[in-house]
Amino acid sequence: MPMIMWVKNQSSPVDGSLKTKIFNFLTKLSDSDETPGLHIEPIQNSVDPRARTGRIDQQFRAVLFRLESVGRETTYVFEGAYNHDEAIERAKTRKLQVNPVNGVPEIIELEAAEVDGHGDAVLAKAAEIAAAQEKAAAATARGLAVTPLLVSRGYTVDGLVTEVGFTVADAERLMAAADEAELSHIGEAFVNSWQQLAVVAMLEGIPQERILAEIEGPVEPEEGEVSAQEPLAEDTAAESAEVGAASKFAEALGDAKREASDEAEQIIRSFEHPAAKQQFRYIEDQDELQRVIESDDFGQWIVFLHPDQQRYVDRDYNGPFRLTGGAGTGKTVVLLHRARRLAKANPDARIVLTTFTRALARMLARDLKRLDAHLPLASKLGEPGIYIAGIDQLVAEVRRRWPKPFDAAALRVIGDTVGMRNPDTRSDDMWDRAVGLHGDELGPELGSRAFAEREYLNVVLRNRILERDEYLTASRAGIGQRLGRKQRVAMWKIIEQFRLSEKLDQRVAFYELAAIGAAMLEETGLKLVDHLLVDEGQDLTAPRWQFLRALAVEGPNDMFIAEDAHQRIYGQPVRMGALGINIRGRSRRLRLNYRTTQETLDFALKALAGETWETGEGTAEDNEGYVSARRGPEPRLLESDSGAPHSTLIAQVIGDWIAEGIDPRTIAVLGRTKDEVTAIARDLTRKGIPAKGETPDSVASASSVVTMTMHQSKGQEFSRVVLHNLSDGAFPRRARRGATEEELHEIRQMDAALLYVAATRARDELVVTYSGEPTGLLV
Repeated sequence: MPMIMWVKNQSSPVDGSLKTKIFNFLTKLSDSDETPGLHIEPIQNSVDPRARTGRIDQQFRAVLFRLESVGRETTYVFEGAYNHDEAIERAKTRKLQVNPVNGVPEIIELEAAEVDGHGDAVLAKAAEIAAAQEKAAAATARGLAVTPLLVSRGYTVDGLVTEVGFTVADAERLMAAADEAELSHIGEAFVNSWQQLAVVAMLEGIPQERILAEIEGPVEPEEGEVSAQEPLAEDTAAESAEVGAASKFAEALGDAKREASDEAEQIIRSFEHPAAKQQFRYIEDQDELQRVIESDDFGQWIVFLHPDQQRYVDRDYNGPFRLTGGAGTGKTVVLLHRARRLAKANPDARIVLTTFTRALARMLARDLKRLDAHLPLASKLGEPGIYIAGIDQLVAEVRRRWPKPFDAAALRVIGDTVGMRNPDTRSDDMWDRAVGLHGDELGPELGSRAFAEREYLNVVLRNRILERDEYLTASRAGIGQRLGRKQRVAMWKIIEQFRLSEKLDQRVAFYELAAIGAAMLEETGLKLVDHLLVDEGQDLTAPRWQFLRALAVEGPNDMFIAEDAHQRIYGQPVRMGALGINIRGRSRRLRLNYRTTQETLDFALKALAGETWETGEGTAEDNEGYVSARRGPEPRLLESDSGAPHSTLIAQVIGDWIAEGIDPRTIAVLGRTKDEVTAIARDLTRKGIPAKGETPDSVASASSVVTMTMHQSKGQEFSRVVLHNLSDGAFPRRARRGATEEELHEIRQMDAALLYVAATRARDELVVTYSGEPTGLLV
């Protein structure tokens, strides 16, 4: 039975009824290449003797490469489906080979005359190009030409050819790129993923001698990683970090060449190269084939991971690990693939995938099913398999299943039982009343709801304080604002008033339930999770982190946390080390944005400027170093006529997109409030553009534009996005009268994060509407 290798191929998109025909063709091929009707045929005078075509239907033929090696099943590499004549031409001129420099499999286009001595010609030509480059540099020095981008960064044609693996012609084109936009466009046009990865490394400014190591991933273990390797010696660590991956794979490739019985074996072994997995994927079964075929431009993450993502899917850690990265860098993708990897490695493992909201949890469940519909799912907390729920759902389940010990813990955490209380959705009102009664004693800078609630979360609940004297002497290390004795006395009055109001109304805050659940788990020693994977960690409060720490067995791979301080639109920074979650030294960052264009990314990052964003380690998270492999139009800021509804302008923009052939379901209008987006949907529909308000986990309506709030858009992506009414005065939102400087800063920072989240939902194009002047967050 032949094995099938799928090639990620942007020039051969699969759509419509062709998907079903390709599925049927490859299913039959995997059974036998002698199945009647497949017509697997060699091509005369082809540059690669392994090239084949196969009949999909009367119009379309498959382009394939047949790999035969001793001791292995025959492998067919499916390059794509094309109209009959184009398929024949591609099969004649395409060659599947191992790149002689970097060891990555690639598909190149050659004429028959180029086949012999191709590698020697590349190296011989490099000297000639280098000489031409010297002349160009001399001309630049005399002011006769503008210095190309890669020249200014110290790259050379010779280096790109002999150290990275580009052909001379491709290296020459890259070296001639005037700026990052032109370089990006060249990279997008490359057929092979290793070439695209190398261009991204150039955009990041990685030196050419380290590009191979960058696209392969580091070999040395990270701190806290479970590894059989000996620690690197101090005097060789830096050198090993620079060349480790490249030299290790080069050595392995050399062994493969010596041991291989033929070139086909070399190619088959090269598919294990980390960069190859971004382009080539073995099809394990029919379900896998279906997932690959159905993965459109928005779903490539199901099949192909960047090597930088793959390393965090595969690695094991001795304790909690934190993965950070900007919007669109693929943190959630890593979590989903990691959950799958852990479940397949141990079907008896109790794996929990959780996040801040119930809606985001439903999105995780939806996407995990897209990734692999046959993964073992648990029906309740503590069972083998993958269990997906929002953090507050997990707390509620613990409360429901263990009511007596939960109530006993409540007495020790908040001083009262909670058996008859309902989860509180109106805690803001209760805090406002409590601060209104006693806030004057704290002074204007501290007498606010936000400060009081933060004090309750980070000091009182975290330390399970029940009495005033305990609070007066409690440590507030790491909290920031100092409080004198009189201020602490006033704060305790506010907290007592809040607790009394809750008791009278038979309410209990969600974060109180989390604190109680944590205490119960600690006191009973009940451990319900072997591997805990947390998404959107930046929005969780201290009591919720305590609950999660108590939920999981401490040990290898116990907690894997994905977060981005720049997307914190709900909570406040939490020092996780103080809660028993030690991630210091076990934290890494993803830098490559897969979703948005560089233009949209730069626009979104403007909103973050001038603010300090604190991580769970207590360090500042900078927004430098993020890069996108894609380029597109600059975001447009459109002013709506005075007094005219923004929906009129939005309808014009969306009408133009639809006229260009953009699927309405991939267009979204995002606003601040539910009332705003409901009104926009109604107005657009009246103007002849069907639109519907959606929630994060709802199924997009056929042919309808999506409208949703900016908060709801977290975790989503769309081809085109319109941000509604980012006018000065409307965004950031207005503060209450008499708001303190701290409150004003908190509002500005949260709205800056919200704007960043909303803008980065756009894959291809972003439009912003405003009246008067645009928000100052973009200045």
